[in-house]
Amino acid sequence: MDPNVVLSTSMKPIFDAIKELLSNPEIFKYCTFNYTPRLITNDKGELKHCYREQYGGVGLKH
Repeated sequence: MDPNVVLSTSMKPIFDAIKELLSNPEIFKYCTFNYTPRLITNDKGELKHCYREQYGGVGLKH
């Protein structure tokens, strides 16, 4: 390595890094987003989003 070359690095929050990566069309075209929300019926008969962290996976069929 050339001793006259100066390298520098910087740190940034992960959210900003992901945002910057996804704003690049050459990278974004390879990304696939396949999100399907899971719903459960609550005690009132209403459909609600189910988050595994909230319900511990109860009632989810895998």
